[in-house]
Amino acid sequence: MSRLIFPVTADSVVPIATGITVAAFPPLAGTFGAVPASWGSAIPQFDLRVRGSTSQSLTGAELFAGQLSAYTTVAGAITSFDNATERATKVAHGLLTGDGPIQLTNVGGAPPTGLALLTNYWIIWVSSSVFKFASSFANALAGTAVAFSTDGTGTTTVADVATTSRMHLYSMGLLGPALDGTIAVTPARAYTARCDHNPLTVAYGFAATFGAAEAVSVDAVPIYEH
Repeated sequence: MSRLIFPVTADSVVPIATGITVAAFPPLAGTFGAVPASWGSAIPQFDLRVRGSTSQSLTGAELFAGQLSAYTTVAGAITSFDNATERATKVAHGLLTGDGPIQLTNVGGAPPTGLALLTNYWIIWVSSSVFKFASSFANALAGTAVAFSTDGTGTTTVADVATTSRMHLYSMGLLGPALDGTIAVTPARAYTARCDHNPLTVAYGFAATFGAAEAVSVDAVPIYEH
């Protein structure tokens, strides 16, 4: 069985790849979909729909809302870069997906080609000692990393800025007809829940244990007031 986190986006279907065995949560090793700006504060609710390509039961299904608060990073000097994988290494870096904006400083050399000093980046968590850089908060949640072509020289350090923030997750409750986190899906039957949208929420996440490693999809449809 698999513990999974995956994006919730508006008016689209986000499939889960067949055969996924693990996705850590927390921290955010999976990806989150940013709430589209077009939703705005005027969209009070949305319908969350869960569909499966086969008949199976999801247990522990829970919806989370992500909100930002000020945060001071503890990453410090980066140990090494790997331009082949777009990764930076720093043991116990303490960073999570979406942390930022952060900026890079360098002493005694230059950062990797493709990464600029004093430029805003956001973090993509890979492991407790490895992370990537994204060019925006939305790209960080989507797992879209900035590519760089060299490993740089000297000592490059992750530095905070005045607006550096971290996304904290808040449970919106267990899902399922009995609100016990159990959802049964089939190719012909989906699960739908009406959810309140908080304007302060910057992303939504869905966690569940799947009964089989089969494709499951989620979509969120905004409910407009007329």
